[in-house]
Amino acid sequence: IEEFGKNNLHYIKIIEILSDMYYYIGYYEKSKSIIKESVKIQEKIFSKDTFNYAVSLKKLGLIYMMEEKYEKANYFFEESMKIKNKLSMNKHPEYAELLISIAKLNIKIGKYDIINVIIEEALKILENVFENNHIQ
Repeated sequence: IEEFGKNNLHYIKIIEILSDMYYYIGYYEKSKSIIKESVKIQEKIFSKDTFNYAVSLKKLGLIYMMEEKYEKANYFFEESMKIKNKLSMNKHPEYAELLISIAKLNIKIGKYDIINVIIEEALKILENVFENNHIQ
């Protein structure tokens, strides 16, 4: 870190792996503080309209969802979706993962009427990806 500093993609990737580890063992506050650091660095050195930034926002949404802070989770999911749409990434598997996260959030808050539409869109994306990348 001393040699390269914190304002680079390698540092961001390393701390996000650390954040993922904390997330998976249930240390959501620690995971969230690390992702927030990553987001701040990305805002400082990159544009907000990047794939990595959108993924980081999705991760924040997941953490807030696990903490049952559903409005905040929805906010970060929506921000991630806006960026991915702006980048024309709405056919990417990561977009499908975001849709699945949004569906899970809607289950938690009792909005059952829109879940099928969301899941069908995610499935369509994944079917297209796997159909086009199928290796025999």
